[in-house]
Amino acid sequence: MNQGSGRWWENYAVRYFMPSVAGSIIVLWISSIDITGIREVILLPEAGEGLSTASLVLLFLYGNLFCYVSSYPILGFHATRVLDFDRNSIRASPLTDAYCWSIAIGLASFLFAWGAHPGRSTVPCFLLVGTFALFQVFRLLVVMRLKTSTADGNENFSSEAYDFGERLARTRVRKSFYSLNAQDWRTDYIDTYRHLREHGNSAFIFFLELVLASLIYSIAASSDSEFQDLFPDIGVLLAIWCMPAVLVHWSGQQLESEFSNSKG
Repeated sequence: MNQGSGRWWENYAVRYFMPSVAGSIIVLWISSIDITGIREVILLPEAGEGLSTASLVLLFLYGNLFCYVSSYPILGFHATRVLDFDRNSIRASPLTDAYCWSIAIGLASFLFAWGAHPGRSTVPCFLLVGTFALFQVFRLLVVMRLKTSTADGNENFSSEAYDFGERLARTRVRKSFYSLNAQDWRTDYIDTYRHLREHGNSAFIFFLELVLASLIYSIAASSDSEFQDLFPDIGVLLAIWCMPAVLVHWSGQQLESEFSNSKG
């Protein structure tokens, strides 16, 4: 948010407040599923007992955690966004586009949740999440692959992600801070696309929360077991969901290494 702008709705805390509240409702809904022992494990009162102040705070923290975990694919797509556009045109095909995949995965998860019933196999849920995770890892490996380039007679090695980041950083500096005029149109333009992206990010997180909740529900509703017995399955599902975001940390390490070895 711009300092002194007075536009409180542009603050990150406000933007992520809605997905956190939605996450709290989703956690409360999941805990109301007929699974023995779930509320005891997550320290929430049984249905019908009402929520104390402490329980409300705990529930909101759960919602914030669920919001953050659900948003992990967005982190991967942000790190690999160079694959989606080329010279102001759409570069990706529907088979490699992050948004097409997200919508397809979302529709499939909703169908799984719609038809979930005791005795139904949960294997499709794991295959769906695994496919989604591999797609994100594939994009990450593509943008982080080192390629050879020649500049000033020297052979350089850099990834597409690094080249994009360097171009973006240089362009922002040149177009945002070259002019001392605070009302320069370039600054307003940067603010515009940042606001579109961040507010869209809030909606994207909400969508992914529904996707992850549907998958967890599909696993829970397909079994008559107690929560302790379902926890390994849900844990594996979450681990697969988080795996691409873990590799984003590796990409950050590589970008740092490329920056330290750059000639510019």
